[in-house]
Amino acid sequence: MLAWLLGQSLQTFSGALGLDETTVDLIIITMVVGFVPTVIITWMIAPPPNEAAERRYAKRLKNALASIKRLGAIPDKQADSGQN
Repeated sequence: MLAWLLGQSLQTFSGALGLDETTVDLIIITMVVGFVPTVIITWMIAPPPNEAAERRYAKRLKNALASIKRLGAIPDKQADSGQN
């Protein structure tokens, strides 16, 4: 979306910026060609949704157990092992 907005802005303000049509076309082509590697790299780096959800759940569970442990509702040994 940002590339589209930049392309539209370049075409609109190319006269005021002193850019000829070839320069604007080259910038737009560069953005289009750069889109494919960006998508591939993002896909390779991004964690799968389930993994991210599991991390959030584990973090919330750990914080909840720590809060319960601070309140003294369960003994330390059970809070550390995650048992009731």
